[in-house]
Amino acid sequence: MTRREHIEAVRASPLNEEGLAAMRRIVANRKAAKVNECFIDTWSASAVVKVYDAVNEKNKARLLALPVGRVCEIAMQVLSNRQG
Repeated sequence: MTRREHIEAVRASPLNEEGLAAMRRIVANRKAAKVNECFIDTWSASAVVKVYDAVNEKNKARLLALPVGRVCEIAMQVLSNRQG
């Protein structure tokens, strides 16, 4: 497996509890970082954490099963729909 293939495989892996903990660290430290080889800024991490904390247990499990990029997209959609 090449390095590029490895990175793509990690990016496609689920967010899981460790990824969520990394998102919470990004928010707490106010410093962007990588989560599953995806560079996550503080705004995106804050959105993911806010949405995750607001949904029910069934949807929390669904979010944790998705790749990081998709979770960020969903969080942005949810927050943008709440605003307007």
